[in-house]
Amino acid sequence: MWRLIITLFLSFFVHNQIFAQNDTLMLPQVELTAKPANVVSKTGTTTTFDSIVILKNRHQTIAQLLNDNAAVQIQNYGLGQSASVNIRGMGASHTQVYWQDVPLNSNMLGQADISLFPTGLFSEITLTQGASSNTLGNGGLGGNLILNNDSTHHKSAGFKPRAFVMSQQVSDIGNFSTSLNFNYSKNNKYTHTKFLTQNSQNHFRYRDKFTASQPVTKAQGADFHQHHLMQSFGFRPNEKGILHAHFWLTDSHRNLAFSHAQQQDRALRSVVSWESNIYDMTLAYTDEILNYTDESVGLISESRSQRMFVRTSVRQSFERIHSETGFTFTWDKARAPGYPSGERQLQSNIFSDNNLIFNKVKLKLLLREEWRDGNFSPLLYTINVQPRFDFPLKLNLIHSRNIHYPTFNDRYWQPGGNPDLQAEEAYHWEVNLGVNALPFSENESYFSIKTNLALYHTRLQNRIQWLPTDDPDFWEVSNVKKVHSTGLEASIPMTLKKNDWLFTWTHTYALTHTTDQTPNTENIGNRLPYIPLHKWNNTFKMNNLQQKWSLEYQHGVTGARFTLSDNSAQLPAYQTGSLSVGYNWHLSKKMNLRFDIRVNNLWNVDYEIIEGRPMPLRYGELGVSLNL
Repeated sequence: MWRLIITLFLSFFVHNQIFAQNDTLMLPQVELTAKPANVVSKTGTTTTFDSIVILKNRHQTIAQLLNDNAAVQIQNYGLGQSASVNIRGMGASHTQVYWQDVPLNSNMLGQADISLFPTGLFSEITLTQGASSNTLGNGGLGGNLILNNDSTHHKSAGFKPRAFVMSQQVSDIGNFSTSLNFNYSKNNKYTHTKFLTQNSQNHFRYRDKFTASQPVTKAQGADFHQHHLMQSFGFRPNEKGILHAHFWLTDSHRNLAFSHAQQQDRALRSVVSWESNIYDMTLAYTDEILNYTDESVGLISESRSQRMFVRTSVRQSFERIHSETGFTFTWDKARAPGYPSGERQLQSNIFSDNNLIFNKVKLKLLLREEWRDGNFSPLLYTINVQPRFDFPLKLNLIHSRNIHYPTFNDRYWQPGGNPDLQAEEAYHWEVNLGVNALPFSENESYFSIKTNLALYHTRLQNRIQWLPTDDPDFWEVSNVKKVHSTGLEASIPMTLKKNDWLFTWTHTYALTHTTDQTPNTENIGNRLPYIPLHKWNNTFKMNNLQQKWSLEYQHGVTGARFTLSDNSAQLPAYQTGSLSVGYNWHLSKKMNLRFDIRVNNLWNVDYEIIEGRPMPLRYGELGVSLNL
């Protein structure tokens, strides 16, 4: 109880003024105030993908976007198959995914399948790396993935009274993807509609290593279908704030490659929020149904999870102290074959994100206290010290404590579930260094380099793991592991503007050394499976500033990964490249036609991310979009 009292005291001791400056977007016949991009506590390494990257990857999934543009590991079971993101050596459930501030991780599995999230549905995509990213909630021991689709986030191009975008993409593996995007605003309201449908025979080529001669063959029975409808509304009744409403419907059906199984995912996600200069409030409801069928073994499984979520926060300031304080309430319900009668859970927490600004140093102090199943969590915190220099150097010293709770499946699945599981607890230390440099700038030409270097160490205890028993058909779960993850992340973007051309060359590199440190076990000191020691991405872009031609080449290198806990077997390192060319054809002042050609796996590399799940060899895509 004393932790709760301390948190409440620190949360409310500042008051009376507005927290931060808001971005005001002047629109034809309407003025909307967008939530500032820095409301979310961004400590450590943060990457926000710009609108150009989102546009070029609009028909790709979030999994493909992160794999090509961030030094994180994507656990991908194949094209059109399930995918998750692992950050800094932590598990898939240790990456928390948020949409409009609402948590999307499954309350049954603890993770989100990002292969069901098309990039083109969102206008803002942000990746935060490190266990300190817990303003929106706990559990992000590796980091967070934050997705937004507010129409008011289109700050760079402005929001037009009427805007229509239609795009079509086809590929030589039988993939057809269509997206429609319509904006409309008048006076003090707006509406934004996005529709995306994808149908694929998924006849990708791969090398069959289970046949003696290892021939190149085409995948069969791996087709998939996805349909998404996202509808947003906005209304500004007065100058004090804006009311937003978002609805997202998903229907996905896929045949799982290299098996006889099928999976259908259906989801309804809805969010209503009020945003103002001083306070925000969010009310959300999600309902997700998963059907898994494997006729070869006579398995028919249906699971359903529901969630109601409330979040409110108040921004305050007093001279050198700025604060955001609030609470969240979550009600979860789930039903699965392992617990057919269903289970329920209540969870609430309060948080205070405080920024103290002095002449020579900035201090961020984030506190969070959580109540769950009648018990209070340990006091969770993030301490970020940022010295202030007179030259272009940014230094962050970060320490945090975070936890991740067991899921419904971990606690209640029978047989094997354990209702007495403890929460996973992580302590995180990080040194983050950034430098901006401008070697030269004359007239309209310039050259710039930005560097960011992060050194971190995370200690995770009580890691939850399912392990086999003496009965090969029976697995059980327990808190069995201690894990240490130490690593280095580096990012070096370079930009050259010369006449009408803009060149960018970006390098991202991650060294991740994650080991099992469970005492008195035979695997102590071994690296964890499927976490590469080295991962490097390199992207070169060339754009004509008259918005005509663009060229992009991406090259990625992923190191070898162990597949067993005893480190006795591994998948080899691999490297892939992709090349894309785009052309904008301005038909008139109000009409633009864009063509894109992309070649994936340009060098025709045979590789696997998950053992036994070959990835596609070279294939091409053609995209056409019409902008009005």
